[in-house]
Amino acid sequence: MANAADPKLLRRVKLGAAGSYSEALWDEKALKVLPDAGLALIPLNSYDWDSGVSTSIVRLLDIDLAARDLRLRGEISHDFDARRADLIGNNVVSISQRVLIDADISDRDAPSVLSEVTLAWPVNRVFAANGYMFQIEDGNWYGGGRATVRVSPADASEEILAETDLGEGTVKAADYRDGKLYILRQIGSSRSIYYWSPVLNSSGENKLVLDIYDASTPSALALLGSSSFDLSTDGQISGDHLLWPKANRPAVVLDYRYSYWFGWGGPILMDSVTSISAVASPMKTKSIMIADYRPYWVPQKAPRLILYDTSIPEAPEVGEPVMLGLEGSTLTGVSEAADGLIVLGTTRWDDQDTGTWLDYGVAFQSAEVVEVQATGTPIVRPPIELPGKLFAVTELDADGFLAFTRTYNDGDSTTFQVSASDGYEAFLVASLDAPAYAVATAGGRRLFVAKPDGVERHLLGEDGTFTTESPLEIGWTPYSLRWLDGTLIGATWNSLFAADGESDKVDQWNFQSWYLGTDQITLATDGDLLVPFGDYGAERLAR
Repeated sequence: MANAADPKLLRRVKLGAAGSYSEALWDEKALKVLPDAGLALIPLNSYDWDSGVSTSIVRLLDIDLAARDLRLRGEISHDFDARRADLIGNNVVSISQRVLIDADISDRDAPSVLSEVTLAWPVNRVFAANGYMFQIEDGNWYGGGRATVRVSPADASEEILAETDLGEGTVKAADYRDGKLYILRQIGSSRSIYYWSPVLNSSGENKLVLDIYDASTPSALALLGSSSFDLSTDGQISGDHLLWPKANRPAVVLDYRYSYWFGWGGPILMDSVTSISAVASPMKTKSIMIADYRPYWVPQKAPRLILYDTSIPEAPEVGEPVMLGLEGSTLTGVSEAADGLIVLGTTRWDDQDTGTWLDYGVAFQSAEVVEVQATGTPIVRPPIELPGKLFAVTELDADGFLAFTRTYNDGDSTTFQVSASDGYEAFLVASLDAPAYAVATAGGRRLFVAKPDGVERHLLGEDGTFTTESPLEIGWTPYSLRWLDGTLIGATWNSLFAADGESDKVDQWNFQSWYLGTDQITLATDGDLLVPFGDYGAERLAR
């Protein structure tokens, strides 16, 4: 600066398009200035709203101190957000949170990537078989990744033996069965504009693809066959697991979009609503009239079941969607399948006789039972009325099941119920009161309820009453519980435990900063826990 009292702008360059950003804006360590080389290295990220494509680069910028000038040069592309870069000889080594790249910048206008090393990868699902671990990255858009399966030795999750690109879209469910890997991808999704009331606009590709891979040689997965199904613009996958009522007949459940209503406190009467569409013009209008009380959200369609036939893995087939319950039903999030039956929990929010909307505590709760044969169209049985919202199904076979439900009472309590069902009707067997928002699950005939320092265990006896057993003392309150193949798993934000249903022995693990969930944990054949940690990879936790 020639005159500090009178600074002047000599040169300004535009680094990226509108909406671009750089970590250097808030962390000076991200900006690398190399005066001796006359070079600056700047990590830069951008998003193109028209194409939906994100880019991440290291921008090269010449710094001419003698001429007091700046000049834009080329760029080094990353698959993920670039974080830091430095110069070694004529090469720039740049790093993101997942990849390290070595690039030759002899020609600064056209840097050439020489090598790329993967440092880390996200794992959203994990399975172990035959001494190998299958680590699946879902490819969620917010993670900037792509649907991928990586194979490692079962006892060395960081040693990748093979990597397979699963294609476009997001993995919604996956399973390993009998030497085959089943991957369910959703390509595209519904995109909706919410303004005052109904969803008036949605568009874009939205399809479901089931891929079947030969995993008999895990280090060399081979795609056997695929089946594609058009979800329409408003269909979404419910749950994150495939249901297997029969061998070679996997199933998945669909939810549909909701309309959102304001004016919770009373009636709404409007002549027209204007929707500002992000994908169409000009502005659209739709006339509506609402004469009576409505809840905050209204489902547009009843849930649907999609059933596949994978008996010929090279040519899997998909059947037409089967409606579950009545229009306006919603899923409770519980679904189980075994021995030719699928059981799902549903909630109906309006009175079927009068059409009036019901309060949460008196909404119609039911179990939907679907009968599946080795071939042919599934049979949906009449809904089974339940005393409360379904949260667990146990002892499911062709003869029936136990349904565990809960009802929220006025005040600070809830009532858990267990009902026996023959698949056509349900009969209340026993009930138990607990704190209002207690986390609970069930396994066999045991009800597990979280308490401030562990888990209560209640056993349903042959006389139809609950007996309280010794609690599991773990020293903290689980925010999620899951019964998995004879093992009770519980988690809080940074802690995890596993215990057998009858034993008082508890295995615990604590982590520094992971936000733990239980839905995608699986068990190895020896009982070890296989835990996906998202951006932090996967771990095998020995028991």
